[in-house]
Amino acid sequence: MSSWSSAFKITSYCDTLRPLISGTIFVQLLVVGLVLGFTIINIVMFANFGSRIAAISFMVAVLLETTPFCILCNYLADDCVKLQNALFESNWIYQQRRYKMTLLQFLQNLQKPIVFMAGNVLTISVGTNINATKFSFSVFTLVKHMDIAEKLARPKHVE
Repeated sequence: MSSWSSAFKITSYCDTLRPLISGTIFVQLLVVGLVLGFTIINIVMFANFGSRIAAISFMVAVLLETTPFCILCNYLADDCVKLQNALFESNWIYQQRRYKMTLLQFLQNLQKPIVFMAGNVLTISVGTNINATKFSFSVFTLVKHMDIAEKLARPKHVE
C-alpha cells in the first residue's frame, strides 16, 4: 500500500470518528470537572480520614478516564508537525517530479493538522484535561463562598 493511500485512510478514519468523539468527550470533561469539584468538597468538609483516602482514590480514577485520550490527541498533533518538518527537510530539491508532486500533496494536507474537538468548543489535549481539573477547583470555590456545604451540613432545628 502506498504512503499516500495510507495517509488518506488515516484522515478518513479521523473524519468518521470526529462527530462520535466530539460530544462524548465534551460531556465527559464537563462531568469530570463537576465530579472532582464535589469530591473535593466532600474531602474538605465532610469526610473522615478513611473516606478521604477513598475519595482521593476515586479522584485519580476519574482523571484516568480522560487523560489517556487527551495524551493521544497531543501525540497525534505533534506527529503531524514532525511529519511536516521531516518532509520539508528531506532532499526534495534534487528529486524527481513525481516525488515533488507527492510531497506537495502531503504538505498541503498537513497544513490542516488532525485535531479532535470536544463539542466543537474545546481542543482535546492535555491542556484541556488540566482545565477540567481547574474547573473542579472553581466549583469548590463557588460552593465554599456561597456556604452551600455548611448549609447542607447544619442540622435543622426542631421547634
